[in-house]
Amino acid sequence: MTAFDDLFFLCRFERLWEEEVAKVGLEKASLGGVFMRFQRTRSLVAFLVAILFAVLVYEILNYAENPGTSTLLHGVGLCVALFISEFSKAFFASLLWAVNLRTAIRVKSAFSVVAFQKIISLRSVSNLSVGEMINVLTSDGYRMFEAVLFGTFLLCIPVLLTACIIYACYTLGYTALIGVSFLMARLIQVFRRKAVSVTDTRVRTMNEVLTCIKLIKMYAWETSFEKKITGEEEKNEKQLLEMAGYIQSINSSITTIIPTMATILTFVVHTLLGLPLSSSEAFTTIAIFNSMRFSLGLLPFSVKAIAEGLVSLARLKVKTSPSTCLR
Repeated sequence: MTAFDDLFFLCRFERLWEEEVAKVGLEKASLGGVFMRFQRTRSLVAFLVAILFAVLVYEILNYAENPGTSTLLHGVGLCVALFISEFSKAFFASLLWAVNLRTAIRVKSAFSVVAFQKIISLRSVSNLSVGEMINVLTSDGYRMFEAVLFGTFLLCIPVLLTACIIYACYTLGYTALIGVSFLMARLIQVFRRKAVSVTDTRVRTMNEVLTCIKLIKMYAWETSFEKKITGEEEKNEKQLLEMAGYIQSINSSITTIIPTMATILTFVVHTLLGLPLSSSEAFTTIAIFNSMRFSLGLLPFSVKAIAEGLVSLARLKVKTSPSTCLR
C-alpha cells in the first residue's frame, strides 16, 4: 500500500463525481465514466500489458511458421525466442493480475467511501434501511472489486480474436460465439437486477423484524412475519439467482470448447475450398487457438463481473439519490 491508497486520496473519486454532475447534469451523469477516470492510468497499464503479451505470442508463432534455412544459428534463435516468449507470458500475466488486483482494491475502497459518506449525509431524509445500507457497502462493493479484477481481460480478447482471424483467414463462428456470451451477459444483468430488488425487499423486512422484535413477540405475529420472509419473496429470489447461475454455467461450458470448434471449422472450410493445408499451417493455427484458451476461459467471468458491476453502479446512484444523488 502507498500514500495513494489512503482515505484522503479516495476522496478524489467524490470530486470527480461532482465535476461530472456539474458538467452534464445529475440525470446524465455516469458513475461508470467516473470510475474509468478514477483508474484510467492503471487500466491503461493493464491493457498495454495484456496486448504486449498477445503480440509476443502472435509474433513467435508467426515466425515459427516460416523457419527459413535450417541452420544451427537459426535453431538456437528459435529456442531463445521460445524461451523469451514463455518467460514474457508468465511475467506479464502475473503483472496483469497484480495491477488488476491493486486497482480493484482501490476501486472497492472508493466505492465504499462514497457510499458510506452519502448514505450518512442522506440518512435523515431517506427511506433506506440499515440492511439496505449494509447490502450496498458489502455486496455491491465486492461486485465492483470483481468487475475491475476481471474486466480488463475483455480489452485484450478482441485483439486476440482479430489477430487470430487475420492469420487463419477462415475462422467461422468464433465472433458469433463471443456475441452469444455478451447476449448471455445481458440476461445475467437483467436477472441480477431483479434478484437484487427482491433481496433488498427481504433485507428490509428482516431489519423491521429485528427492530420490532418485542412487538412481534407481544402480539404473537411470528407466523405472519415468518411467512412474509420465507414465502413468495424468497422463492422469487431463489428462482432468479438459479436462472442467472444456469446461464453462467452454460456460458462457461460453451467458452471452453470455442478454440476446438474454431479449429475444426477452420480446417473443414479450408479443405472444402480445395486449398492446400500443410502441417506447419495446421499446427500453427492450433497453437494460436490454444493460446487464446486462457483468455476465453476468463471471458464468462469477466462478462459476468462487468454486468453485475454495472448493476451495482446503478444501485449506488439510485440508493443515494432521493433528492441530491451523490452531490
